[in-house]
Amino acid sequence: MKKLALFLVLFAIIVSGCNQQQTEISVLPERAEGSEQFVENGGPGITEATYTDEKGKAWNIASNKVSVPIQEDCEEPDVALETDVPLILPQDSLIPTTVAVTTYQNQLFVATAEKPEVQTKTEVFVPKSPPKIRLEKSTDQDVLCCNDQLTFRIKYTNDGGDDAYNIKITDLVPDNVEYLEDSVGTEPFIGDIYIDRSFEDRAEKITWLIEGPVPPGAEGEVYFTVTCKRKRPKLRCVVCIDPETVVVGDTAVVVCNVLNSGDGVGTGAKLILSLPPEFEYVKDPAQRELEFDLGDIAPQQTVTKEFSVKMTGNGKLEEIISTIVIDNGEGCQCGLPPTASLTIQKTGPYQLKNSKPMVHTIVVRNTSSTVAATECVLVDTLPEGVRFEEASNEGQYDEANHTVTWNMGTMAPGAAETRTVTVIPLRSGNFTDNAEVTCAEGITVKDDATTIVKGQAAMHISKYDSDDPVAVGDTTTYTIEVRNEGFEDATGVILENEIPELTEFVSASAEDPYSKKPIAFTTEGQKVIFAKLPLLSSGDKVIFNVTVRVSAKGQLLNRTSLRYDQFARTLIVEEPTSTYE
Repeated sequence: MKKLALFLVLFAIIVSGCNQQQTEISVLPERAEGSEQFVENGGPGITEATYTDEKGKAWNIASNKVSVPIQEDCEEPDVALETDVPLILPQDSLIPTTVAVTTYQNQLFVATAEKPEVQTKTEVFVPKSPPKIRLEKSTDQDVLCCNDQLTFRIKYTNDGGDDAYNIKITDLVPDNVEYLEDSVGTEPFIGDIYIDRSFEDRAEKITWLIEGPVPPGAEGEVYFTVTCKRKRPKLRCVVCIDPETVVVGDTAVVVCNVLNSGDGVGTGAKLILSLPPEFEYVKDPAQRELEFDLGDIAPQQTVTKEFSVKMTGNGKLEEIISTIVIDNGEGCQCGLPPTASLTIQKTGPYQLKNSKPMVHTIVVRNTSSTVAATECVLVDTLPEGVRFEEASNEGQYDEANHTVTWNMGTMAPGAAETRTVTVIPLRSGNFTDNAEVTCAEGITVKDDATTIVKGQAAMHISKYDSDDPVAVGDTTTYTIEVRNEGFEDATGVILENEIPELTEFVSASAEDPYSKKPIAFTTEGQKVIFAKLPLLSSGDKVIFNVTVRVSAKGQLLNRTSLRYDQFARTLIVEEPTSTYE
């Protein structure tokens, strides 16, 4: 029966495909049954984009939605097998046909295509329509296996008739998965990438900024990867003393309660205690460091450990330090005197182009609800290869150490302070900015942020005339300086200068900045066309001169155009000149 069905499918492809250029039929795998959890993403409010045309008019759109089931275990993927499949063509068929067949165990993919017999070309004039960006969201897997990864891909296509600029795509990371660090990207158009994070440093929203232009018909893609949300233990402990007050010579029972409030098992839990000199362990008075095995602690489980100590001198029971450690996560401490507790979070752009300003934000919080932190100082160490631009809140820049310092003073319980620093990258590469805050209570916390700077050729044209105004019969020279201000080399540089009406060409000159030889030029009517400059390296410049003679009184306008391989558009600069008799 399967062979008969296969034959019918093939025959249907051949017969129905007689009037089509290409037909594709595929048998897709069914969605796995029993999957109760899905990764859903896309649509308004989740995956959106804005863009403008070259005049600044703005539009916004949303993507389609995707839904992928999550499975704990997945089978190995099918391996393609080469199989001979019988193919029967109608005896009277004279249409040249190609057939491709691939089988995957119980699945069959067949594609047929007719070779066109005639090619025609028609040229028509179609007036430009505005840019129109279309978003199409997809995933690279039908199922998210918890031992694997899932990549979201957002394809954007300009279906309009004009270039699109400033495309801003935003996407929210679904709650029931985790973003895989450093998996975000954009192709083939380079863009800036920003990642918004929660207080717990979880990636929540990703933003791509593609400056453009994205020409009509062009398409690009942004993407990021997620994994299954890991189950983590979260331990906290409480120490109680019975009785609450003891005197020298008395014995007290120390009760340590350890609660796992997370959603994962804490494995290999141990209770470690350091006794101050005024106390001794009843079972072994010489032992100052105590260690107890607590085993595995399940989610929402509380484990209790009791031991007795004897007070041998004047001291405080709360000075007994109790520490919980586990094999698969962070432990906790309890029994310590109340102190301030600081956190620091540093964020910045994930990716930038050339010398765009790099702004990093530093947030310092005192998470204690009762104790202030005093004499706090924040120091931000800037990476090599950047130039300091500015700092908020009167931050002091130290050029010798390449650091910015803020004296933050006292941080009250629950207080949060925000500081920003702006730098300009001087080259492409990876830049890591380190921030550290210290307080008088001995607290030190650190964080860093890394930004990737992508290099790109970026040409700047400056132009001026030697005499303005100029008398009829006299000459003036237009000097054009072309500088590569990007971080990558420019190739295929061609400059054309259109001399004004009411003038006559006199001379032109330019010098190759590397060989020091003159750059050749030709004239065509009012145009002076310089030969192609093969290379203009990052930071280098080349100067062109064009001299003309004024033949009649009037307002002159000199026009210069520049093209190079790394930029699809033509740069144009104009210089007006006045004349008199």
